[in-house]
Amino acid sequence: MTSKAVFWVVSLLTVLSVGTVAAQDRAEGRKTYLTYCSACHGESGKGDGLAAGSMAVKPTNHADGNIMNKLSDKYLSDVISKGGLRCKNRLWCRGGEAS
Repeated sequence: MTSKAVFWVVSLLTVLSVGTVAAQDRAEGRKTYLTYCSACHGESGKGDGLAAGSMAVKPTNHADGNIMNKLSDKYLSDVISKGGLRCKNRLWCRGGEAS
């Protein structure tokens, strides 16, 4: 094989493997979201989960770009890894006592 052919084969394999990893990441992310977040935020992230009706402050609508696009990457990373402000004393939240 020529070096040009090797380059294209490696490039193609890299693209295909990244697509597979991204799909796995999405599936794992969805599983995590459904486990830790959907009770309040709902399966589609609109703030309409089963527990939302009993909350004094409605959960954030994660599907609303007007809200989500204003949040910094650091803030989102912290909330995803530690849970949101309302999760501090909730066992089911990622950042609560169960973590």
